[in-house]
Amino acid sequence: MDCTATQIEVAATTDKRSYLPCEQVMFASTLRNRSSTTCFYAGYEFRAIYADPAGRAIIGFDLISPGTRSPLAPGAVLTGSVPFDQRACNAQPCQTLIPGPGYSVTATWTFQGGPYRAAATFALG
Repeated sequence: MDCTATQIEVAATTDKRSYLPCEQVMFASTLRNRSSTTCFYAGYEFRAIYADPAGRAIIGFDLISPGTRSPLAPGAVLTGSVPFDQRACNAQPCQTLIPGPGYSVTATWTFQGGPYRAAATFALG
């Protein structure tokens, strides 16, 4: 049986709540089969987007795991993690990151029965 939304749980965390200027932000997201039955999936895409307090994207990352039909056992977890160097950005010139709360990173898993999203917030200072 293919994985369904009722079987999947997504979480997102950063390793700290606040980061010093130019300190690397570490982000991780998990996709877990929370059900008691094995489900199947055929690859996935993991995308992480870091945003400023106004919700403007600073930088994004994609990981694509194409594959054949694979099982996801009960309690099994897929993990995606993406470090963020505060000096990096997708758009040039890079925007200046202002110290304060409200920065976020959102994970989107394009996976059987999804997409699924989870976010974490952090402060720069």
